[in-house]
Amino acid sequence: KICCLEGYWTQNMRDSFSLNPFLKAIGWMLEKKVRVAHRHISSVQELDYYVKFPDGLVHKDPYLAGIDCFYLAAHGKPGGLKTYTSDIESEELISAFSWLHQGFNIVFFGACEIFAGEEGKRFAMEFLRKTGTVAVLGYSEETTFVDGLVIETLWLTRFFETEGNKFEQLQEIYDGVIRDYPRAIDCCGFSM
Repeated sequence: KICCLEGYWTQNMRDSFSLNPFLKAIGWMLEKKVRVAHRHISSVQELDYYVKFPDGLVHKDPYLAGIDCFYLAAHGKPGGLKTYTSDIESEELISAFSWLHQGFNIVFFGACEIFAGEEGKRFAMEFLRKTGTVAVLGYSEETTFVDGLVIETLWLTRFFETEGNKFEQLQEIYDGVIRDYPRAIDCCGFSM
């Protein structure tokens, strides 16, 4: 199961681009049932509405029990997400996901520069320590849409096609993406 919380990519009211069809296609590509929950977010209040424990919608819907991957796709900045209404700061992200230690899951930040500089590195380490998630993934550099789509497709498809305990094989999955798409490190600063 994957829960995608996606920021809006532009302020253009006619632009309805979303990663939702891409995520649904992962199951089709793998010929596996991959459950996808998707919502757009534009503030910390919306983030909390969906994921904060115990009242967030992901905790009330039995369809979503046992989410493997939280995928936050938005514009980024060191240690946070940028939305068109307000930024979501590192402390707010950590607070929203402070319950993750209750299960096996990862958080994939599909957001440029979220791990950039000292602030980004500090955020990644604090997020891991304070939420108890198994792993976080993201970028330390500005990433083109195409590079991000390639990296995220490679990583997510390999994650969901892995047999057995995929959480014990995260390093192998990550290393395979880097081996097959060196731009992930060279140009995007993709890290886990």
